[in-house]
Amino acid sequence: VPVVTRGDGDRFASRHSMGHLGAAGIEGFVARDPDDYVRTALRWLDDPDGLATVRASLRDSVRDSVLCDGPGFTREFENAVRGIWRATIGA
Repeated sequence: VPVVTRGDGDRFASRHSMGHLGAAGIEGFVARDPDDYVRTALRWLDDPDGLATVRASLRDSVRDSVLCDGPGFTREFENAVRGIWRATIGA
């Protein structure tokens, strides 16, 4: 299920959650600060139909996102390593 998380968090769990929510296209669960966290949680509490819609589509959203794109991740990683290598040798 999606979880409300703080985007301003300084802990790995917060940044990890924020990254996954963004990659899955459900940024509406990311709060900017502690007060926004409460507002965001209450907004979803007050919208059970909207939450049900998100939950029903969550598996497909994650599957179709960059989170599950192994070949795309590999290409990006290869490009990053190649760029570091070029920068190191000055090519």
